[in-house]
Amino acid sequence: MSGCSRCQCAASRGPSNWTKARGFLKAVVDTATGQILGGAVLGIEGGELMSILQMAIAAEVPFTRVRDMIFAHPTLAEGLKTLFDED
Repeated sequence: MSGCSRCQCAASRGPSNWTKARGFLKAVVDTATGQILGGAVLGIEGGELMSILQMAIAAEVPFTRVRDMIFAHPTLAEGLKTLFDED
């Protein structure tokens, strides 16, 4: 069984000059194992976020580890925390 999580870039904790949505993040996660199965990024510097997701997928890192990581601020990578937030 898999689930999908997504958020708009403006909703993330990224750079403060994001005053409106300029894209989105999406991830497909196995709900039984927490493993990230795939993702999509549409927005500025999306390739940087995809590289992080690629490494997590290749290393079989569960989404909870990515969510709980501390990322530099302000960076686009902070958006992964919002993407994987379970609230």
